[in-house]
Amino acid sequence: MPQQSNLIPEDRSTDVAQLLSQLLLAGLSCQEILDRLSTECSSMPVEELFRHVEESSLLQILGILNELMVSDAICDMDVGSVLTEIFENFTDQIKGRQHLFAVLALVQLMQVPTNEVTPKEDKRIEAFKLLFLSTLFDDGVVVQLMGVRDEYEQRPRRCPCHNCNANFIFSIGWYIVAQNAHNANAFVGNAG
Repeated sequence: MPQQSNLIPEDRSTDVAQLLSQLLLAGLSCQEILDRLSTECSSMPVEELFRHVEESSLLQILGILNELMVSDAICDMDVGSVLTEIFENFTDQIKGRQHLFAVLALVQLMQVPTNEVTPKEDKRIEAFKLLFLSTLFDDGVVVQLMGVRDEYEQRPRRCPCHNCNANFIFSIGWYIVAQNAHNANAFVGNAG
């Protein structure tokens, strides 16, 4: 595998979608791919990071989930079916890619010191954090999403081919990035 890694250009001008395609073809592990994409996003300007967050339908989906949770329209037992409905396209590669780039960009935005963004941008970042905390990291939702993640993780283990690995990353890679950031306390406080 080391030779395959050499096929991946270090050129910073490489588009993140193009880089993802190259990483998938190189046969890298999911975590290696997510780490490389994160590194690529770390060099993006703030405006481009915001663009990736807003191009994805993920914020809209989480907003719907938040409204359902706040209005008590769903209870813990319904969360699984609602998540399945809301995220019905876990295997939609276009949406999965957009969700992945959105979360990678959000994680980078949360690391930008507050003195490097405008007050308006800082408020937007804080609003994104709160939306994620109140939905994806709500106790009932976390349990359900961990089950989905475990189910999807089994697929590439049974068949480690390029297509199964790609489907795993497109389906749940965005959640892995968000969960890893949450576990590292990235959703708490400002970068100062």
